[in-house]
Amino acid sequence: MAERAKDPRLQELYDQGVQIYSISKLNCINQCLYQSWRTYILHDRGINGCYGVLGGKIHDCLQNIIDGTGTTADLLPSLNSELDNLEMLGLDFPHDFRGGTSIRDKWVADMTNFCKTFYPPNGKFETEQLLILRVNENRALQGYIDLLRHNDDGTVSVLDWKTSSQFTQENLLEHGRQLIVYGMALEQAGYKVKSTAWIMLKYVVINFNWYATKRSKTKTLLTRIVNRSKIYATIKDAVESACRESGMDEADIEMAMMEFSKTNILGDQFPAAVREQFSIKPYVRNYPYTEELKQEALDYINKTADLYESLPHDKEHPWEPCEIGKNTSFFCNNLCSHRKTCPYIQDYNDRLASNTSKPDDDEELF
Repeated sequence: MAERAKDPRLQELYDQGVQIYSISKLNCINQCLYQSWRTYILHDRGINGCYGVLGGKIHDCLQNIIDGTGTTADLLPSLNSELDNLEMLGLDFPHDFRGGTSIRDKWVADMTNFCKTFYPPNGKFETEQLLILRVNENRALQGYIDLLRHNDDGTVSVLDWKTSSQFTQENLLEHGRQLIVYGMALEQAGYKVKSTAWIMLKYVVINFNWYATKRSKTKTLLTRIVNRSKIYATIKDAVESACRESGMDEADIEMAMMEFSKTNILGDQFPAAVREQFSIKPYVRNYPYTEELKQEALDYINKTADLYESLPHDKEHPWEPCEIGKNTSFFCNNLCSHRKTCPYIQDYNDRLASNTSKPDDDEELF
């Protein structure tokens, strides 16, 4: 992400002795205290991860586009340049369970499609605005909103770009707090918040008429939310049928579908009469903005801040790590910024390798 200038509003709070947090800091504290100790007590930021670097580059490009200092043509070259930089730095995507590159390949395919097809959203926007939520006399939260949309009715909407995968129901609350906090900060500043949402860049919403199941006899309006790399697979039968109904020659259909399969873009190789039958739009995932979720966010902030402030803030007393197991080791090995220096994940990996390599009794026969 581009470096942000220091804001005098924050300095004023620091001068008053106010403890200033961010959602990312609170989440870090809850995720692993050892990670938090290294980050916020030792001031060791660790190493970057590919997702953070690539997401930051895309965010910067989108900010420039909305602000009028960049164009959509900048997106794909910037993405490819950053991918090359990561390769030179040795920062790679996690491998899949077979040790392959399917995770990287899918992410790159999704985001390449996004870069090739992105168009700016409609409306009046502000980008990267500093928001401050005053929790009480001693605590505040700061954050920078990706997109603040000023609606025609005088309200505002909170929008956040996301290059990550879909949120599951289990982690929806965790991710949604950031939107809620931004909304509350805007309300403190005098705005009326209409809605909060993520713009999920890896996904699209497709609306088209087709058979709901293989047994269906009639077509119906279908809505599908899919990865951008799955657009072709999702609507190929419906597109091919629409081509024949429009009177396209079979050879032209074959060539057009081949291009479609490579790009996942329903492009000009198809007649307008075919393209108009398929609505493919960016996926905007709304998140409820309610009084209950506001209170939950405040409780989370205060509970986490209480924990952080109760711990010894010196360099000689490391805080306890999270419990490393099957459900947490992926994060520790691939996403944590201290994954190369954390003794706890190294010990876990060593023990796991030792258990895996230990021969069974039968294997010791020869």
